Amino acid sequence: MNVFITGASGFIGGRLVGKLLEDNHKLTILIRDPLRDQKLASAGVKTLVGDLSDKEILKSGMEDCDWVFHLAAHVRPVSSDPGLPFITNVTGTLNVLEAAREQSVRKIIITSTA
Repeated sequence: MNVFITGASGFIGGRLVGKLLEDNHKLTILIRDPLRDQKLASAGVKTLVGDLSDKEILKSGMEDCDWVFHLAAHVRPVSSDPGLPFITNVTGTLNVLEAAREQSVRKIIITSTA
């Protein structure tokens, strides 16, 4: 299966990536920090650098994709920007859903934040 993952460099995402690689899935991940993908790139994971606000990069990552795992989120209980949790968790999730619909992704799995 071709799988696209947001939040792959996080705690749960990292474990999901490992399991999916063990099961021989082809992975594309979206990360914000290009320094966090060095181990993943050597494992054959395609990495896109960006964030949930960029619908075009989301659509690009989901091209020919069977499944999407959406794990990226703003999880800190306090933010210096009070709008950031909403933008990331709500608007970002909507962007993921719209991109998946436009790319005809068959299955979307969304995790929630606290």
